[in-house]
Amino acid sequence: MARSLVCALFALLACLATAAQAGQTFAHYMVGTTTEAHVKQDIDEAAAAGFDAFALNVGDPTAAYANTTVGYMFKYLEAVQQKYPFKLFISMDLAAHGTLNDFTPMVKQYIASSAYRKAGSPAKPFLSTFSGHSNSPSTWNTFLSQFSPKPYFIPNFDNAPNYFDASDSFWSQWNSVVDGLFSWETAWPKVTEAGTGSITQDQKIASGASKKGKVYMAPLSTLQYKNAYGGNWYRNGETNFPVRMKDILNMKPAFTEVITWNDGPESHYVGNLFPEQNSSPEPAKYASPNNTTMNHKGWLPLIKSFTATYKAGKDASQFFPASGKIEGAFWYKSIMQAASCSGQKPQGFNNAHDILSWAILLPANANGYKARFYTSGKTVAFADLKPWLNYGGMERVQAGAQTMEVIDGSWRKVFRASGGRELSNGCPDGIYNMNAVVVGLKAV
Repeated sequence: MARSLVCALFALLACLATAAQAGQTFAHYMVGTTTEAHVKQDIDEAAAAGFDAFALNVGDPTAAYANTTVGYMFKYLEAVQQKYPFKLFISMDLAAHGTLNDFTPMVKQYIASSAYRKAGSPAKPFLSTFSGHSNSPSTWNTFLSQFSPKPYFIPNFDNAPNYFDASDSFWSQWNSVVDGLFSWETAWPKVTEAGTGSITQDQKIASGASKKGKVYMAPLSTLQYKNAYGGNWYRNGETNFPVRMKDILNMKPAFTEVITWNDGPESHYVGNLFPEQNSSPEPAKYASPNNTTMNHKGWLPLIKSFTATYKAGKDASQFFPASGKIEGAFWYKSIMQAASCSGQKPQGFNNAHDILSWAILLPANANGYKARFYTSGKTVAFADLKPWLNYGGMERVQAGAQTMEVIDGSWRKVFRASGGRELSNGCPDGIYNMNAVVVGLKAV
């Protein structure tokens, strides 16, 4: 009887430990050539947006730039731990650099740092990947066992056979290796699909992981558009971002990773694009350094409110603005579908629409509000707003300036979003630019 009670107590403590670390939100961070001042700016802004950590995507652990930038980041965070609990962890990009053991020195150097993110019970250093399933389970176990303590391992293996089926054949290989799974591809619809990234696939993977006592890290992203380095594709954005936020809140995975903080070439950045890391002329056509034309920071207030709701264990019905004030943004691609540009259209182009996508959060006590949409100086649509997450797509767009306002029950304008790049019938960048213009609401 006493032994049963002790076992039950240990089970309860393990459960409570898992629950305590649930609801952490990370941002995928592309490690490149970055100044020390810009590293500090990124960390400060990500912490202010409610993120718990950067997942440091290291594409080449042997490169001097990677070691310098990662060193800057840990040095700064170790010095400001009293300022906020923001952390870092390494995400090994094995698609970019496939030699697993080359990551050993960097991982060993930083996993004991006070700035390194830990998870699990007992707490262990968090380690992730982009790809890596081509290494065998025994190779992975050998690699992970050289570290003390052995890392809490949440890889992205979604190209592995039977991954999306969550089948026994997948788990018979990987059960002894992983502590959980992280998906990348479920963040958006496929190139061949319209609509939004379905949470159904995430739920299936997470359910399979849970049956094995493993956790799941869900991806959250806005869009994916790339026209550089030999690739040219578009994976639908539009309302993908608010739909994924809502679905993830209802799903309640252990972790969420926002894709990405600073990947300019794939257009899903929500943070800074600094010139020293974004000097290539191809992506600069649609994701300009210093965010001069395609600034995505208008999404950050929504992300901050998402992280606050998520950490509190609340579902989408309790998704209210963390600031206590109305928050929101709208976004759109900067060219009309009928535009004729030089070069080829990206794969997935025909799944896009001439649409102004939007999301607005109202506090719990806010009633009687509406959104009003202007296109090219004309009022074209209204939307009733309720206290929580409101979102949609306004289809009556025309070339020219775009504006969204929030008006109260007395038809008084209280918030306004305007001033973004004008929607064009032509091709101002000389390509089929599908990157998003993002404009955040500001109080009037």
